Amino acid sequence: MNVKRFRQRATLGARYLREYVADELTPAYKRNYLPSKPLDVICEITYICNLACPTCFRWTSKPDEHELTTEEWKQVVSGLKDWLGTCNLTFTGGEAFLRKDILDIIEFAAGKGIVTGVVSNGSLIDKAMAKRIADSGLDGLCVSLNSLKRHIHNETRGTNGAYDEVMTALENMKAVKQGMRLSLSTTVVRENVNELVDMVEWTRKMGLYGIHFQPIMPATLLPTFEKDGTFKKIPIGTPYKNLLKKEEVIDDAGIDEVFDRLIAMADKGDPVMISSAGHLRQMATYLKSPTDPVLLEKVCQVGVKNFNIDPFGNVRLCSIMDIVGNLLTQTPAEIWQSANASDQREEVRSCEKFCRIMYCNHKELDFKQRFKRVVGSLTE
Repeated sequence: MNVKRFRQRATLGARYLREYVADELTPAYKRNYLPSKPLDVICEITYICNLACPTCFRWTSKPDEHELTTEEWKQVVSGLKDWLGTCNLTFTGGEAFLRKDILDIIEFAAGKGIVTGVVSNGSLIDKAMAKRIADSGLDGLCVSLNSLKRHIHNETRGTNGAYDEVMTALENMKAVKQGMRLSLSTTVVRENVNELVDMVEWTRKMGLYGIHFQPIMPATLLPTFEKDGTFKKIPIGTPYKNLLKKEEVIDDAGIDEVFDRLIAMADKGDPVMISSAGHLRQMATYLKSPTDPVLLEKVCQVGVKNFNIDPFGNVRLCSIMDIVGNLLTQTPAEIWQSANASDQREEVRSCEKFCRIMYCNHKELDFKQRFKRVVGSLTE
């Protein structure tokens, strides 16, 4: 690992620990002053996608001329760097690599000392693309893999070739990754629960950085917006409907058995288990009863931890709530400190939706987990 990447990861890791320790002393929502700056900046760089996942309907989107241009994204990145310093900037979609300029934007951000990540379906990563990704300075690539069984992964991705494309992408990236963190994201549905332990072991065998789990949610919680913020109506999706069909694939006892094993791995500090024990416990509860009120006991933290940017430069603290500002006309600090943002924080605090347990929304202080991640980032 080169010195620059070492320094960036160390700086970011220290900031994460500092912020979460502060939360233990005084929860961010209860502080009598402005919340700390966000920890996670999520750039939904495009809504278009080349798959047809029944868990998400962004693939129904069409190219939109109002998406930010390359130069506008670089302007956004510069503003974030000036405000936050070294920060974590994750590009998602849709499929981020469908943007022809995505690697130019990543290279620009990495050159400014920003820790960049991409979440991808892996479909576009041939050998040439893998080399370009590695050369861009991207710090982390997370590829979606929902099953080690070809037919299950393909069913959850809506195409017959998705599984083979992921396997090809992983092999191509492993050959050139140059210290990049290559990890997996698995959406947990009833059809793949029995595979999850095997997937952790497969991640280890493949020599990947790690794997995290994402509980299936109604597709309506992965919304697509128009430029003006208008919400496009979409169905909840078949996988979520199947979750509500009790015991047709796996019963509650089977879910407990699998998740007890996963939690034991997390408790022991398994180096490839990115999901924390606390998050895994919440997922087990959710998979057994998606509307269990116990899941609402902890206040959602996205209002004080997340900064979501859509393809048009609109900002939301919660990705399914209203726009609080736009980065083409306002600075990030102005938006974060605005009355709109303050109002949205109050809305988040009183929200009773279950998407707080999504991986990108789940915020938890776990010293053992955080320490392991930081140490890993310094010694990889």
